[in-house]
Amino acid sequence: MVFAGSVAARFFVFYFVFLIPLILGSVLQPLSARGADGEGRFAIKGVGTLTCRQFVEARTQTSPLHTAFLHWADGFLTGVNRYDANTYDIAPWQTTAVLDRIFASHCEKNPDEKFVVLLQKLSAGLRDGRLEERSETLTVTVDGESTRVYQALLVRAQVKLKELGFYNGAVDGAFGPKTQEAIATFQIAEGIVATGLPDPLTLWKLLSP
Repeated sequence: MVFAGSVAARFFVFYFVFLIPLILGSVLQPLSARGADGEGRFAIKGVGTLTCRQFVEARTQTSPLHTAFLHWADGFLTGVNRYDANTYDIAPWQTTAVLDRIFASHCEKNPDEKFVVLLQKLSAGLRDGRLEERSETLTVTVDGESTRVYQALLVRAQVKLKELGFYNGAVDGAFGPKTQEAIATFQIAEGIVATGLPDPLTLWKLLSP
């Protein structure tokens, strides 16, 4: 998914300050191995065997290895989507670019951690907010700024906005004037810039437990 201009900038600031410690904090434990031997061991391929220090170095140097790390992460998450029960998308609104910044922040603090362990922790942290079934992807545009969002997430947002008293329209996953107005009202209440867009920052504040 692609986020435009200032929406992306505001979201990245939120990720650095608030969300990264929550997702990758000490309360998280790696996902238990499902496809492994009797002792829970499994072979790790490619850059998953490398460390966070090597990720940071590759990212700083903008080397091809950095791209390899990101592709490996995409593959890992795709594997989670394929093999984790009741999971269509483990990261329904986290882009590769956003994840790259999460990795960098975590790896700077944990340089000796294996990249595969980082991905296991991330997957565990994202599981409660995963998309369990396939959903249509919508492009939502307000005042020239756009974001892409699963229709199922819009349904979740409408339900929550209705519970909070911000929305009195239909729960249909359609982005209309009432939904935009309700999101903008919620954003104001949360101290977020009132764009009316269901951007990642807004969805996190609205839908997180």
